[in-house]
Amino acid sequence: MRVIAAGSAHSVLAEIVAHDVMPIGATFTVLVNDDAYLAYAFAPRSALELLREPELDARSLAAALGAAPLDVPVVGAVLTLTIDELARMSPGDALFPVDRDNMWLAPATSDVGFTVSIAEGHKLVLGDGPHPLLEEKTVDKDALALALGDTPVVVRVEIGLAQMTAREWAALGSGDVIALGKRIGEHVVLRVGGVEVARGELVDLDGETGVRIVSRSGDTVA
Repeated sequence: MRVIAAGSAHSVLAEIVAHDVMPIGATFTVLVNDDAYLAYAFAPRSALELLREPELDARSLAAALGAAPLDVPVVGAVLTLTIDELARMSPGDALFPVDRDNMWLAPATSDVGFTVSIAEGHKLVLGDGPHPLLEEKTVDKDALALALGDTPVVVRVEIGLAQMTAREWAALGSGDVIALGKRIGEHVVLRVGGVEVARGELVDLDGETGVRIVSRSGDTVA
């Protein structure tokens, strides 16, 4: 929308009526330094018609987003824990497994991502997608009777970070090579519902890769 005119109610209404003989109006009470003022807003009906959602393909989306910087996490594992297990998690604890051969490139708050593999020089090769990071499972009716502490939550293990512009992210295709902003395993972030809950480091135990908790986030539910 755009402002056609501003001023006294009568003068503004006269301007609006010139565009639409049956405008839509609203009345507001505005407080300024504890003083109350009555304000009127008028708009032609044509200005309030529902807008259609734009149809954006990858090319137009990339052009619209431009050079806005993005940090896209590399997800090395998606684990299911109970709330009790998450609350008891403390520095020194380890979570398994982390599969370096099956990773995703996915925004921090997204449940879907693109498969990736590690190339030489700390780079990623983009696979296909987008795919859900965790397969949907049917819920047993008996599970509804479980206590809240036994309710499962999904924990994402982010083992790296790819830095790119929004234009580059929107234009990605299968087989593209992406430089990593931070080396794989330099630090590990555990995230639940898009919120960071802990940080850790990759460890190897009996040939299996896991995450040892280094610190808990202050946002974690105790």
